[in-house]
Amino acid sequence: MSVSTSTVRSGTRMVVGTLVLAGLVLGGVVVAVLVWAAPRHQVPLPGPDAGPREVAEAFVEAVAARDFDTARAIDATGDEDYGRFSRPAIFRDVTWGETTDDGETATVSLEADLEGGDGGPVHGGSWTFSLERYADGRWRLVGVGGGVG
Repeated sequence: MSVSTSTVRSGTRMVVGTLVLAGLVLGGVVVAVLVWAAPRHQVPLPGPDAGPREVAEAFVEAVAARDFDTARAIDATGDEDYGRFSRPAIFRDVTWGETTDDGETATVSLEADLEGGDGGPVHGGSWTFSLERYADGRWRLVGVGGGVG
């Protein structure tokens, strides 16, 4: 039995069409993942004149915006590896509390819901950010405590 040339061409077109469609779908998925993983916006790094609460607010905003360059610049704990595909916990519905500051160390308290990350959500949790003033005059996050809702 012989196969006609038109049958071979039709089969080849079908294979090529399927491969092109699969490539387009895969390309779309890759683009969607890259867009999802990209920073939502850039958060300015607080300067040496910024107080501890301003630095804590910038940190919370930077993590939520996936601006991991700013988050890494503020976070001196080394507890998080902020990479393009990280899924860090994000503070939502933040109510800022008391700030204590002795010039070299500070604490900033807040109440918030925590979503994402490796743990389950926490609703109405209380946290305390510990900060230290570094030699360059900027405050850095050196610890986070709390979380019980």
